Amino acid sequence: MGTGNVMHDYQEEAMASTSIDVRISQAYLELARSYESGIARSVVSDVSQPDALNQANRATTTFAFAALSTVFSYAAIEAFVNHELFHIWEHAREAHDIIETIQRSDPSRRYVALFDNFHRKYGRFFPFKALQSTDLRDLTERIKTICRAHELPLIHESDFRLWENLLRLEETRHLLIHPTPEHSAFNKVIERVFSTEPYHLYPETAASVIRFFFTSAKAQPPDYLNGNRLFAIHNIDILY
Repeated sequence: MGTGNVMHDYQEEAMASTSIDVRISQAYLELARSYESGIARSVVSDVSQPDALNQANRATTTFAFAALSTVFSYAAIEAFVNHELFHIWEHAREAHDIIETIQRSDPSRRYVALFDNFHRKYGRFFPFKALQSTDLRDLTERIKTICRAHELPLIHESDFRLWENLLRLEETRHLLIHPTPEHSAFNKVIERVFSTEPYHLYPETAASVIRFFFTSAKAQPPDYLNGNRLFAIHNIDILY
């Protein structure tokens, strides 16, 4: 694959503090799946009640859970992608610093550093958050860049349906995070929340995108991609 042992990062994606490792992608994905557990379908999905106030309450509650599922599905992908992109960026900088040191002492020695193409385009950006000023501010570009750096197939070329679902997830997430009263934009969200999108689509899309990196690299995907392993939410108090 031409990536050395960089794939080790996929096995336990975590953010470490002084004493705690938090698997952020898993946490977000399990939150996103909590909407699937039957809450909305059995409790709040019926928005056809004749009472206008009750109908509005139910619609708003269903919308809230759909927003939770959508936003955290997207966040699960982004946490995973940002984790891997950081290590590509970090490895590329370290490898080029080492090679420059060696070549200063012996200019006749020639090496090609790990992630050389990535470094040529993005190596001048420091610190890591400076990459937000590049095309990598877009999640889809980060995904393509990681695939190229690891010499993996590109999702949009090898699994068009998955890529299409990712784009729908991204668009819906953006509409939810940046709501506007403009009818055409808001109606698009409402249609997806209440009718056109199955409950499980976005969590499954998130799990499939993350799984793609593992399977393409012939690595074992983590078990949480197949279902929640930490918690499940089966009941919720409805206050109206």
